[in-house]
Amino acid sequence: MPFLAMIVRYVGFTGLAVAAIVVFYEGLPLGPLRAVPVLGPGLEMLTDGRVDRERKAALAGFVQEAKLVAAEAELAETRRQHAAGRKATAGFAELLAAAQAREAELDVTNQLKEAEYEAQLAASGRACRLDADDLRFLMR
Repeated sequence: MPFLAMIVRYVGFTGLAVAAIVVFYEGLPLGPLRAVPVLGPGLEMLTDGRVDRERKAALAGFVQEAKLVAAEAELAETRRQHAAGRKATAGFAELLAAAQAREAELDVTNQLKEAEYEAQLAASGRACRLDADDLRFLMR
């Protein structure tokens, strides 16, 4: 108590009240002690003022908001990629269907040409004596 009485005598009660209000709002400056791994956070809990606590709460809010914005952007990008993939898949499905239709049309045309050629051979008295086994041998 003599220390407090000595301070009151030098600065007066009003000065002590002003100093207490400033310390409450602003906190005690720690300087480089904040960087000490175990001591710094412990001292911050005791000496940080209201302003520091509000600043840290606001920064924590900004961090959460930034994470939310980043997650929303990532979700939007993922949805865009899925939509592009579905669109590409639909386009390739259309191309495949068109190619299969063209291939079926060519098969029908080739079968008609083959039947017509065999009819011409038969009309001229000639014949193609290749069977399925011969064709498989030639395809190897």
